[in-house]
Amino acid sequence: SSLEGRKDAKRRRRGGEQVESRMEVVEAPFVRVPFEALKRAAKERKYIIEEVEGVMGKLKKHASSAEARRAKEGEATTKDGGEAMDVDGSPAAAATASAEGSRGSGREWESELDDLLGTLGGLKRKLGASTQSEGVQIGRCKARVEHLLSLGAYGSERALGWNKKRVKRLVVDYLLRQGYHRTALQAVEGDAALGPLVETEVFRGCQEIVDSLRSRSVGPALKFCRAN
Repeated sequence: SSLEGRKDAKRRRRGGEQVESRMEVVEAPFVRVPFEALKRAAKERKYIIEEVEGVMGKLKKHASSAEARRAKEGEATTKDGGEAMDVDGSPAAAATASAEGSRGSGREWESELDDLLGTLGGLKRKLGASTQSEGVQIGRCKARVEHLLSLGAYGSERALGWNKKRVKRLVVDYLLRQGYHRTALQAVEGDAALGPLVETEVFRGCQEIVDSLRSRSVGPALKFCRAN
């Protein structure tokens, strides 16, 4: 009987190892998908910050140029006893030309400044959206890790409860993959804790691309290709 007991224990361990091996295959995308989305959001945030730094560099460059022009104009007006002479020796004509040049460069500077400020405003909105996306993906990663931790290790004596926690999520995932989005969304709406555990947004985006291609529109598909 002891020999049979050891064989039975060995079979249970082998069965547990097989379940854990299958679990790694099934659950790997479960954690990887939001983590990859978080990496993309962080990379986008990095690019936005680099663009902001580029705009700030242009602002500093223009500010330095403006200071240099003002200093040069000041030197011109104070030269020769405060009177700037033109080629004909007329101080009034030289002063008029200098003033007109200053007004022209000032208008150019104001136009460029408005463009740079508009660019900064757009980058600020993009950065806010990127930050929000990062927060959402961090929440999804946290929820999924906590879900896996709550399952614990597989055991034949607790297989029913262990599988019950996973089966609803797997059913919703299957419905999404098969295109039954309305039914899947109804299941998610009925269980708030299920939302962060399934890829509703990913499959919704994929379905929009499929629908657009069926209607002979390639815009959403090309947008997805550029983003990925």
